[in-house]
Amino acid sequence: MEDRKPLLWFGAVIALALAAYFYHSAVNVSPAGDSPSISKPKLAVIVGGPDAFWQEVAKGAKSAADDLGAVLDVRVPDGTGPDQTATLVQASTDNFDGLAISPLDPEAQTKLISGLAARIKVVTYDNDAPQSLRYSYIGSNNTQAGRLAADLLQKAVPDGGKVAIFIGDNERQNARDRRHSFINSLMGVWSPREDDLAQLDADLGEPREAGDYTIVATYLDGSDPKQAAANAAKALEQHSDLAAMVAMYGYNGPACLQALDDAGKLGEVAVIAFDEHEETLAGIAAGNVVGAVVQDPFLMGYKSVEELCKLCRNKVSALPLPGAGSVALECRVVDQENLEKFQKDLAERRAAAETAAAEPE
Repeated sequence: MEDRKPLLWFGAVIALALAAYFYHSAVNVSPAGDSPSISKPKLAVIVGGPDAFWQEVAKGAKSAADDLGAVLDVRVPDGTGPDQTATLVQASTDNFDGLAISPLDPEAQTKLISGLAARIKVVTYDNDAPQSLRYSYIGSNNTQAGRLAADLLQKAVPDGGKVAIFIGDNERQNARDRRHSFINSLMGVWSPREDDLAQLDADLGEPREAGDYTIVATYLDGSDPKQAAANAAKALEQHSDLAAMVAMYGYNGPACLQALDDAGKLGEVAVIAFDEHEETLAGIAAGNVVGAVVQDPFLMGYKSVEELCKLCRNKVSALPLPGAGSVALECRVVDQENLEKFQKDLAERRAAAETAAAEPE
């Protein structure tokens, strides 16, 4: 009897896979049956706002549409969840074959995303709505991103000290993964339990020990750059002996630099940033930013449109199990050693995308 257990387990896995396949098929096809292949799909990409990060996503999406023969409509809300939801509602009334969205308020938008996914092809990117019926998710490996930020801090401030974290919110999965991984890496915890992660989310404004470091607080700004600037200034006022500021959203880095400049402390407090904002890259060049953990928003936009084109053309062969087809994009560190090459590569890619966009169809 013992020898039959592997066979029973294998049979159970196959049964679950087939059940997931038929379930996904039932909720994602039109009443007429399987969707026909679409040679020139009409796609929508909804970004998170007008910020530079989202502009790079849009450029990548447009480049993919040009390369792959799709018609693309990029829609830009004002950066708030309610306005993005309104943008999504409007897009749902238009005749698109596929849609990609980075949900700013995934819990509130899940039902709407699922309703769309029952009619057209839908993917999420950058931030996920895991409870929705979206087909796949394209985003950065935020666990890796948090570890890279911890590495930067430990190299810049090896003896420990007080650290402030700045981030948009603690609701989105990418934010939680990034912050959790950063703190756990400082503590040397690589496989945290759910209870431990929940504890990290309690009392964000209270001090927390993390190895040789004290996280004085996690400052949330609601994705508002003005609030981010106010939070950075507040942290410096509250903690005169702050050793480092960890800016986990793209606009947080420039906000920290401005607060340090206003306080006359540029270069005195280590800044670890995220994303390739021009102010952040200038801060790296000047020695005021230790380094930045950069994602690849251009590739994120490109892969989102590429995935939608495959779905619309029925070229996805994998079983549509939860998470199948999802893409985790690597992050990397930009510091003074590789800044010049990074900026050169970035400029060349932007120029190529602009040239392609200017060419007549």
